Amino acid sequence: MHRIAIIEDDPPTSNMFRAWLAEAYPLASLEQFFDLESGVRAVESRVFDLVISDIDLGRTTEKYGGVRIAGMLKGKPIPVLIVSGLPAPDLYREIMFALDAWDYL
Repeated sequence: MHRIAIIEDDPPTSNMFRAWLAEAYPLASLEQFFDLESGVRAVESRVFDLVISDIDLGRTTEKYGGVRIAGMLKGKPIPVLIVSGLPAPDLYREIMFALDAWDYL
């Protein structure tokens, strides 16, 4: 069974990801984290087969939290998918690839 982390501070967006993943991978274990702190604790203490994280996790102290998550997983065999609605996608894409993120959407 695949274990997937969804780190997204916007509950409707997080739930949308969860619904899509549940439909595509009905046997997967899907875990949702709604802030940087819980996402960091999760990737430090658990092994996931995939991590999906928003680049901007909300509050000022969590700005660009997805960069931190991707950095924590750099060099590990865990695909990281960073998602964002922020402008300047080319800049963020370069940063995410430098951190070994699997993809940036």
